[in-house]
Amino acid sequence: MKLKKTLYILGLIAALAGCNPQQLSHNDYAEPSTSKYRAMSESDIASMDGELTSNPINGSDELDCLPGTYFVYCTNQGRYGKFIVEALDKSANNKLTIAWVTYRSDGRVYSSGSKLVIRGTWTCDLDAGVEGAATKDIDFHWEQLTSLVRQLSPWNGARFKMIFRA
Repeated sequence: MKLKKTLYILGLIAALAGCNPQQLSHNDYAEPSTSKYRAMSESDIASMDGELTSNPINGSDELDCLPGTYFVYCTNQGRYGKFIVEALDKSANNKLTIAWVTYRSDGRVYSSGSKLVIRGTWTCDLDAGVEGAATKDIDFHWEQLTSLVRQLSPWNGARFKMIFRA
């Protein structure tokens, strides 16, 4: 009975914090530490392929993509990868700064880096690691729908999954 009550309270706290405890609890990589993020390989990400989606991911107020939030993805060119939010500057139209790693199919790194800035309303190509790519190369659009509503919208067949929301 005590365990059931504790689980209920933890679920309530997670719901109030904007988390989905069921989504997070089934995933070995969902933890507040970046050690699991760093340990994720191309094959780990490829094994999650069926969980990746082309649906927008909410990043609105109360569900901000704060530093430490991380995602896995498959680019529009079919490469798997991961990125972690390094900074979110709400005073600059929700400017997102990320570190990313995009892999080759053999597990070697195709491209990687840190401090990649994606300004609110801009797009990103995770194969090249650039903001504002040519339309055919865009993997996502950091959409600012209103001053409070924003989302990461996959483009050109790219797919994403948020693994952990900080």
